[in-house]
Amino acid sequence: MDGDTSRGGGGRGAGAPTGPGRREAGRYVGLGRGVSPAEGAAQGSSGRGRPSLPFERLAAEAAAGRWRPVYLLAGPDGFQQRAVVDALRAAFVPEGLREAVETDLDGPALQPADVVGVALTPSFVGRRLVIVHDAPWFAAPRGRAGRADADGEGEGEGEAGAGAGTGGEGEGAGGPGGDGGDSAAAAAAAAPEAAVAPGRRGKAARTAKTDPLDPLIAYLDNPPPDTVVVFRSQQAADSRRRVVKRLGQVGAVLSAVAPASDDLPPWCVARAPTHGVRVQPAAAAALCMRVPASFDLLDQELAKLAAYVGAGGTIAADDVRALVAPSREESVFALMDAVAEGRAADAFALLRQMLLQGEQPLGIMALLARQVRLLAFGRDVLDTGGGPDRLAAAAGGLHPYVARRMLTQARAFAEPDLEGALEAVWEAEWAVKSGRLDEEAALLDTVARLLTARGRTAR
Repeated sequence: MDGDTSRGGGGRGAGAPTGPGRREAGRYVGLGRGVSPAEGAAQGSSGRGRPSLPFERLAAEAAAGRWRPVYLLAGPDGFQQRAVVDALRAAFVPEGLREAVETDLDGPALQPADVVGVALTPSFVGRRLVIVHDAPWFAAPRGRAGRADADGEGEGEGEAGAGAGTGGEGEGAGGPGGDGGDSAAAAAAAAPEAAVAPGRRGKAARTAKTDPLDPLIAYLDNPPPDTVVVFRSQQAADSRRRVVKRLGQVGAVLSAVAPASDDLPPWCVARAPTHGVRVQPAAAAALCMRVPASFDLLDQELAKLAAYVGAGGTIAADDVRALVAPSREESVFALMDAVAEGRAADAFALLRQMLLQGEQPLGIMALLARQVRLLAFGRDVLDTGGGPDRLAAAAGGLHPYVARRMLTQARAFAEPDLEGALEAVWEAEWAVKSGRLDEEAALLDTVARLLTARGRTAR
């Protein structure tokens, strides 16, 4: 493996960008690590003064002409997947030749051997980009055979020769290009079955004959230097699977899942210039409280805000409040702001607005209970001389902007009153579930008791 570091770029022609080798590629498994601090700082999409995210590092690497022979982009976040694919297209596909270079395949209609056949088909342009959409082969397996595959494949790893041999045969029969880059698979196919221990020969042979992933695993032993294969899937990849591990060793595996909440405000600040505007940090935090944790949704709202403030403008928190509808969580936060400040009329008005918008009373009570628990954390932090950073850590990664707001609310309550407020929420939930109160009446009673608790502290 150490001697294979030239594989991403061999045969590209003079002056063409070269791809990294296996050892460097292996650093990308799962988290996409591998870009140096200098490279990360140079990436415009990653912003200033924040670590770049895994999909940003992969996209920046591709944009710089250092692509991997294979990518697995797995998970429900389409924005992250598109960022990597778009960067690959821009850097790898010559201008005006996309139809000649790129092949898009429907994963559920194919077998891995079919993909291998397409990948090994020579391109008259000299490059080939194969994108497999909805690839179904990398999620957590089902059934007894799948569990064996996910559990490390103790026997499968020891029988790599037999498995790869069948892969070579499947590739030759299932698609063109059987003589392109499959020398390793052909050699493995010639291995005699006598090499398998007698007691395991039957099982090894069955595994070799029935595993549809063998052609792909054999392909990964020697992928063509001028071909890039991208597997896309809405399902998360199972990192225990042999094929996923191998993809990570040879290429890159990206877990395109919902982003962490504390990554989102800095990302918004970095993303805003692509829409021709700037966004204040407080506005970015307010936006992230009103929009679900999704790069796609946040980008749509940034585009709307950019059109509102105009090219070259700056998005402020007031702009966010004017244009972006509050989420249920933000509405409950605003309600607790009103409670903490003793604005009873505003608190009940906000509650009525949420109910008119179709929010369920029990759902609101659940969020109120969470808010009161966070306030109890905040009160304890204040009483022991802590600040927003300590609260953010204690509460499981709150954004500093949210932590500061929580501490402001917590100052309005004494600890015993917060304990009583939390008990009031629980009693209201029980009253609804036991039929003693209807949901709206219980919710109104809960807000009234929260205002009473705040009033005792204020006195």
